[in-house]
Amino acid sequence: MGQSEQNRVRKISLADYRGEIKDRLGNIIANVRPSFSLYVTPEDADNLSESLEFLSGLIEINKDKLRNDIRQSPSFKNVLIKRDISRREVAYIEENKMLLPGIRIKVEPIRNYAHKDFASHVLGYLGEVSKGELKTSKFGRYEPGDMVGKNGLEKIYESELRGKKGFKEVEVDVSGRELIALRKLSPKTGNSLVLTLDSRVQGKLETLMDEVLGENSAEGSAVVMNVQSGEIIAMVSKPSFDPNSFATGISRKKWNSLVRDEKNPLQNRTIDGQYPPASTYKIVTAYAALSEKIIKPESTIFCPGHFRLGKRNYRCWKKRGHGNMNLHDALVQSCDVYFYTLGHRLGINNLAKYATKLGLGELTGIELKGEKSGLVPSKQWKKKFKNEPWYPGETISASIGQGYNLVTPLQSARMISVIASGGLLVRPYLVKRIENSDGKLIQEFFPEIRRNIDIDPEVLKHLK
Repeated sequence: MGQSEQNRVRKISLADYRGEIKDRLGNIIANVRPSFSLYVTPEDADNLSESLEFLSGLIEINKDKLRNDIRQSPSFKNVLIKRDISRREVAYIEENKMLLPGIRIKVEPIRNYAHKDFASHVLGYLGEVSKGELKTSKFGRYEPGDMVGKNGLEKIYESELRGKKGFKEVEVDVSGRELIALRKLSPKTGNSLVLTLDSRVQGKLETLMDEVLGENSAEGSAVVMNVQSGEIIAMVSKPSFDPNSFATGISRKKWNSLVRDEKNPLQNRTIDGQYPPASTYKIVTAYAALSEKIIKPESTIFCPGHFRLGKRNYRCWKKRGHGNMNLHDALVQSCDVYFYTLGHRLGINNLAKYATKLGLGELTGIELKGEKSGLVPSKQWKKKFKNEPWYPGETISASIGQGYNLVTPLQSARMISVIASGGLLVRPYLVKRIENSDGKLIQEFFPEIRRNIDIDPEVLKHLK
């Protein structure tokens, strides 16, 4: 039999190019970079165990996973050994390729996050498509080893960002070496996301948060939002993570260290961290008291440094007291006694009514997954979930944002935005538009007003 008759034709898939993620000004946040990946074609590998043993001298290989992948794949298909190998490793393999039949290097695009942990909780990360996902119709076009969005915008907009694979038909010899290209269909690049984020503001906020939280990576979150439109200009959650470590296929050891870290760097605290709102809640108490005509803005309440209810004293943060306080002074000084007094006069259900009007206790509707709704306590809530009556002392704590009250940082930002915008309760959002690889508009997203809250103009003026 002649040599050419032993040759055969093989169809080889060509990796697609994932779409870019840019900020509102077109600055690149995530794109792709070229990388070298190592594959084996089982059909061409004469003695795979020997070849892997040889490679293990330089490259860390998960042999168990590789053998499992080979078992589940047709023998003529390329199976990934390792993604994104170094130039030194490339040179080593090229020098010894005669000893490594069926093993080859492919140049492939890989996800690249331009500023490491910058906005990592918004962007999310990639991971290898799972066996479970491959069984679903949504992942019908995917193959084992493909990288898919696992969290954040990368997951939500997976179908937009993902490109389309190409292929080439080549004639190969008995060792699987490519001889002649017969036919080729080039891969296509996915669509791009243009975000509402401003990289300059995001970068500044990241730096400020690092400075505030210090070297021990304390936990915290900050968000900047356009009060009229709901566009998120910056969103930071700390501690954070570098999504680049996922793009190349994260090791089990690294993944376990992230998951087991008690500070939970993968958590987006801006949307799923629930905290007592503390003194930011005094806006709610003031809004309720003015609307229910419990006080007039110029009315004064005397603060001796504590508020007495029954046999208990509730302290103000200023031990000596603030003296006579009107609404403006009480908000400026954040006088606890003033708001204890208002809360006591209003009752918990009135506080709950106005907190709910300002969007607390409900999801904001941002497109990110995993958002929490916080908690607005009331008499009915406590009876239902605790099977206990509401006590007057609990209203005192609630009036300054303590007790059972829980909000997310994003809810707090939206609550203040309602006052700042004159009563607009907007849906916060992160994606301005989707474009194709040539910059042509595919879809645009617009501000969405959830409801227009009818706040008395006089009340609004004093709150502002």
